[in-house]
Amino acid sequence: YGGDLHLFTQGTGNTVRTNRYNLDTNAWAGWTTVPGPAGARSVPAVVVYGGELRLFVRAAQHRIHQARFGL
Repeated sequence: YGGDLHLFTQGTGNTVRTNRYNLDTNAWAGWTTVPGPAGARSVPAVVVYGGELRLFVRAAQHRIHQARFGL
């Protein structure tokens, strides 16, 4: 997305972590925590929709949390 490779994973403490590989510089940006409440009870699912990356995870009580990234 946006000319880069984006990775998302469930991190420690039920957080969601992300890393981005820049195809122009052939370098990883480094792992960061996705902003928002902790509580991811599943691995993230990511889609591109409406010009944004949209990330979804299952949280406590089977609620779905969403994060949007306009890159």
